Amino acid sequence: MRTRAQLKARASELKDEVTKATAAFEDGRMESKRYKGFVDRASRESEEIQSELKAWDQVARYSGGTEAGGMAVPQSSATPGPGELLRPVSPYDMTPNQLESLVMAARNRTPLRIEIEPKRYSDPVALKSMSTRWGNITTKAAVSESSISSSFSAANFPPLQSPHAIGIGLEPTRVAGLFPGYAYNRQAISWLTHTGNSSASGAVAELGTKTDIGEEYSETTVLSTLIAGMASVSLQGLWDSEGYGEANLAAFIPFELQRDLANVESNLLLNAQSGTANATFNGLLNTSGTLTRAYSASGSLTPLDTIAAGINDMRTGAAFCFPDLAITSPDTLFSLRTAKDSTGKYLWNIISGAAGMTPDGETPVDQPANAAAPYSIIPQGTDPFAGHLWGIPVAISTQIPDGTFVLCSVKNGGGMVFQRMGMVIEYNMWAENLWTTNSAQWRAEERIAFAVQRPSAVNIITGLPAI
Repeated sequence: MRTRAQLKARASELKDEVTKATAAFEDGRMESKRYKGFVDRASRESEEIQSELKAWDQVARYSGGTEAGGMAVPQSSATPGPGELLRPVSPYDMTPNQLESLVMAARNRTPLRIEIEPKRYSDPVALKSMSTRWGNITTKAAVSESSISSSFSAANFPPLQSPHAIGIGLEPTRVAGLFPGYAYNRQAISWLTHTGNSSASGAVAELGTKTDIGEEYSETTVLSTLIAGMASVSLQGLWDSEGYGEANLAAFIPFELQRDLANVESNLLLNAQSGTANATFNGLLNTSGTLTRAYSASGSLTPLDTIAAGINDMRTGAAFCFPDLAITSPDTLFSLRTAKDSTGKYLWNIISGAAGMTPDGETPVDQPANAAAPYSIIPQGTDPFAGHLWGIPVAISTQIPDGTFVLCSVKNGGGMVFQRMGMVIEYNMWAENLWTTNSAQWRAEERIAFAVQRPSAVNIITGLPAI
């Protein structure tokens, strides 16, 4: 966490950089696209600096009157209310104050509870910090110094601990970020669907009797599912890792705990089955009533033809819509992207335009290779899209089965995430078994639900080739 002086110095540098870039743009020495990208990045960094400065103000205000036995975390008064459209709750939404409070609670052996509130789409994303088993909570033995595997030998001098820790590799696509979010404050949420009419309007003669179309409605209800997990560490591990930078276990362990929770959340939204493994809703791939189409190697349609037919199914079917989102696995996308015509040209490029030299048509890398990313990970929620197919953005995730290509018309009811409880992170070392073993424990949990309000706005294509 940067000091107040460092933040103010960087803000001054940023202001000078923007002034120079603006001058270069106005003089014609910088092209418009490059200038816009620079201004966007500068704006995001400026927002982060202001957020960190605000956090320092909060720490200064609260630290003077807080004792080891009564640590509290000031909560935001700008909490979104029920019904507001949200982006998915993310560990990277932790404020610097909350992260610092986690470290202080571990250092002072103080119980702590913080909640990462759902964020509006307009709120800036703070890059900060998620372990769970979907369904029943599974608690493993606490991390201890002796349990950390190492290549260090007693015959060598002890090494210097690098401040750069390496997080576990997890699927970076956050499925919740592909769909609109909705906050609610009850156990369940329901909605009405107009399912049909018993009659239809028609031409009527003068003074003739008009027809009542007899509208028919149904109500659908979905319950939230609790996703939770815990992680433990020995007191010695906490104390002896305080100088390890990113590898400070008081910060590293809850960071990885939350990332794991987000990973399970994405898998749940795609593959959950209501009534199985404590899930209370069906994920996207197990929703009943969706359109389906299967590719056949012996048929007349190629894989790309089959997807085109799937798009047509949605336009001529009950939803009468075009898809605005596609989701598939990286291996399936590879097979589609490398299909060639008789002259060796890539069919995907003919359909969608050349994707450039990036592996999947994603945005070219703009971060210098010599700039280390925090914890050396791709943050969950990173841009999931890998090009377009017939104008439809294609997202990839390793959590969707190979050979499956899902078409969704999200704006026509093709999926929505419901947030009952934002991500809650709690720290404790005073429970009976923790007191006995002198260990500390973090718990992370959230309550969410998912539904496809109009199943016919989703078409699940299966049987496609994948490597």
